[in-house]
Amino acid sequence: MAHAATGVSLDPCQNRIQWMWRSNTDPWVSKQTIQWTSYSDVETAIIEQARQRKAPEALLDNYHINFQHLVQISNNNCRKQRPVKRVVYGRENAPLRTDRFMPNPTSPSRSFVGWGDIQNDFLNAVTSHFKIRYQLRNAAARRLWVEKAAEGLIVEGKIIGKQKEAEWMAEQLLQVKEATGKEIWEVCARLYTMESFLYKKMNEIMRLSGEKKHTHLLQSKVPTFGPFALLLRGLTQHANKKITVYRGSELTRDIIEQYTYLGGDRFFSSVHLNKPVSN
Repeated sequence: MAHAATGVSLDPCQNRIQWMWRSNTDPWVSKQTIQWTSYSDVETAIIEQARQRKAPEALLDNYHINFQHLVQISNNNCRKQRPVKRVVYGRENAPLRTDRFMPNPTSPSRSFVGWGDIQNDFLNAVTSHFKIRYQLRNAAARRLWVEKAAEGLIVEGKIIGKQKEAEWMAEQLLQVKEATGKEIWEVCARLYTMESFLYKKMNEIMRLSGEKKHTHLLQSKVPTFGPFALLLRGLTQHANKKITVYRGSELTRDIIEQYTYLGGDRFFSSVHLNKPVSN
């Protein structure tokens, strides 16, 4: 499977910043081989923004980062601490995510779905639920959908213990609620492709479209993930740049037949611009 690069952009030159925490069983034993684990892209963005504001610490959902001592401290037990570090990568040597799409705990019968199923089962239900015009060329309608999307992300973030991540993403959306459709879509696309709970949960939910046994679960996410999915789908007209991307994967005959059947449709998948990397 192809993988996406981790980290957040540092500057227009596209260098990438990654914050990491020492993940050894005992992080203070010097004789062990040091192991480092990356924070999610959103957590890295939260940490980096706090650092650039010259704040003494950055607050995450379960930990806070002390910049003076470069340690991660548990929010529930200040004695639980681990070293952290900041790494700057060039665009070409940023590490890759190997688990962009994890196995789905709800076990859908298909590995992906086309836009037709998502439109019929989910997006139509979103517009019916909110009773807001699906006219994203209208600035007032776009603003309302952005506000609902931000609210929904915070609700979902609280459910899974990622409120800080959700609040950061909601803030990114609200900053462009008065912007053009293209600018809003760019923020939605960037948030979806960042390492966070958002793409994991949305991928899990969207793959349930057309699954009768999961209809209730899918419909329960209409008020929360629905507005964001609608913005991402409805504003794809702005993604008009054609590029070639690659994805390597071991596919069963059944999955190949599904790809063939949906040959002319669109769906999300994790890909890479570099063909050798995707193999």
